Amino acid sequence: MSDIQDQPGTKARFFPGGSCCERPSNPPPDFWRAAAWRPGFLPVLLTLVVVVLFFEFTTDGVFLTPRNLSFLAQQLAELASLAWAYYGPAPGRD
Repeated sequence: MSDIQDQPGTKARFFPGGSCCERPSNPPPDFWRAAAWRPGFLPVLLTLVVVVLFFEFTTDGVFLTPRNLSFLAQQLAELASLAWAYYGPAPGRD
């Protein structure tokens, strides 16, 4: 336990990697703020936008319909489940 005490009348909060009322020594960074400074993030994002626009124009607007997005989400969920079953959880995580 640390020397941090709860103030009377406040609720105890649980933080990942620690016990009740302890603040983590290095909290996880905000995803977008951390990703914005990585040199490879912007080209990947721009490539994704180009691919989506390419398929949108070559399929005459069928690519971004709700039905197709539903199929894409279903395929992604299946692929993620198979990857999870094959590789298992990330090392060091419960």
